[in-house]
Amino acid sequence: MWARIKSVILGRSVQPVVVADSELVSELAINESLVSVQDRPRAVRMVPQHKPPLTIRIAAAATNLAETNIRAAEQFGLGSETGLSFDDRNGVLQAVFSNGVTGKFPAQSLGHYDRHTSVYCWSWTNPALDKHATSLAEHVRLMGEEFNEPSLTLESQNLPYDDVLALAAFASHEGGMPLVYALRTKDNGLHFLALGTPNFVSSNGRLISSPFLTHGIAGRSAHPFMFDNVDQANHSFSVPHIDGGDIAVVVSDDGHVSARRFFVTPEKRIESMNLPGWGDGFLWPSG
Repeated sequence: MWARIKSVILGRSVQPVVVADSELVSELAINESLVSVQDRPRAVRMVPQHKPPLTIRIAAAATNLAETNIRAAEQFGLGSETGLSFDDRNGVLQAVFSNGVTGKFPAQSLGHYDRHTSVYCWSWTNPALDKHATSLAEHVRLMGEEFNEPSLTLESQNLPYDDVLALAAFASHEGGMPLVYALRTKDNGLHFLALGTPNFVSSNGRLISSPFLTHGIAGRSAHPFMFDNVDQANHSFSVPHIDGGDIAVVVSDDGHVSARRFFVTPEKRIESMNLPGWGDGFLWPSG
């Protein structure tokens, strides 16, 4: 899947370019950003049709997105929240957890995606949002002008989900904000947010370093049976549950997420339960 994002980013096509062995290239004919080799052809390389530095940064950000999702769930409990609210004036996403802990993530609004029409609009086009919360999107727009990249400067555009995902990952990365999350809107759309490292407050108002109060962070160790019958998964991993035990998460090739909580009862019996809707805000690849 990520190979597709690398080769078809922002709806751009990729042209095959003939490349000779590294020591035998005698002449390069450079026509804008498309590179051809005038020598004996021996291999084929794919070269994007727009400026390489921007292409490389977008592809790298999208490639790292899945791993940042896992770390966010593992370290910050993201995905297990019981409530979310975005304060655009102060640039904060507040996550409430079942154990009484509140996490406050520095947040920037990136854009809105209509899943019915496949139209994406950058947040700098929305006058209802505070400019403080859209400064990162504005920064990306200026970068698009510098690189002459329409996907970063158009007010609205029709794009497949994976191309929007790549844009959001790129914008977040450029702003030095390691996480990307999506709020579900009333029109069944997605409001993309770039998130920074959070602070956590316990139910009694005390600052704490982690939302996991009842146990230490379990990391990714898991009982082998937690992933029995897993097939065609892009990612499978385990993270701690806020209230104890572990969550076994499986992300299928089509981006569908299933999660089950495993825990030990007082009788020392291992039990499990499905967690519908776990991690709805994470952006996973599809297709």
